[in-house]
Amino acid sequence: MRLEEFKANQLLVLPPNPDVDFSGKTIIITGANAGIGYELVRYYLKQNAKHIVMVCRSMEKAQKAKEKLLAEANRKDDGVITIELMNMLSFTSVKACADKLNATLDSVHVIHHNAGMACVPKQLSEDGYETVAQTNVLSSSQFALLTHPLLKKTSEKEGVQTRSVFTCTDGIYYIPDDVSQKHEGVGYVKHLAVDREITKEQEIWHYCATKNYLANFAREYAKRISPQNVSVWLAAPGLTQTEFAQKSHDGVLDEKQKKNEDMYETKPHGNLGKR
Repeated sequence: MRLEEFKANQLLVLPPNPDVDFSGKTIIITGANAGIGYELVRYYLKQNAKHIVMVCRSMEKAQKAKEKLLAEANRKDDGVITIELMNMLSFTSVKACADKLNATLDSVHVIHHNAGMACVPKQLSEDGYETVAQTNVLSSSQFALLTHPLLKKTSEKEGVQTRSVFTCTDGIYYIPDDVSQKHEGVGYVKHLAVDREITKEQEIWHYCATKNYLANFAREYAKRISPQNVSVWLAAPGLTQTEFAQKSHDGVLDEKQKKNEDMYETKPHGNLGKR
């Protein structure tokens, strides 16, 4: 895809939301309290999902989002939405969350691996990895592998195909050579994350590079499982106006953005209006 074609698609193409009934289905969504994740919860509420699990880092933010979603849908807090905590910058936290889900849920039909990070100065997590790489690649992959048994079990029990969906980006096709180059004999995590400086100008491409690695993981994951049980999907939502995209270079919202009462809304760029 050429860059001009990519830009045109963002401005002119808006696929319709599929009108699918999710009655009786359980959905897990990571990064569900804002942006794309928030919109996914809203969609599944509208489509009658039985149970939606919001996996978030902050209980305060998740609870606020849950209350807003239920109010929009004119629903009581009847258990349709539950919250689980997970910090993507901690492998221990990811495993604890996955273990709890495996132990408490009887069935899961769709898992959206949506939590992500971008455009922040280089920092290392408690596990010693660069934060964007750990969030977008390592922890997302870890969570997918640890929750796969839930999807497989549901498929075999109900005779349906379950889904594992990764939020990706078309930006993986436009990564500059100085970001995507590989060093012989150096593992990708070390090259991408730990011993490599990331300039402010490279931050967006660093994000795209991590999503490229996530896409490669998803392809390999799909090769190693039975598609009759679980199908693996990459979803590129396009350019959207969300809190994720509005973060400033130092990782915090400026005063104008903090006052945005419509922060939870996800909107496509261009002249398309509200989705």
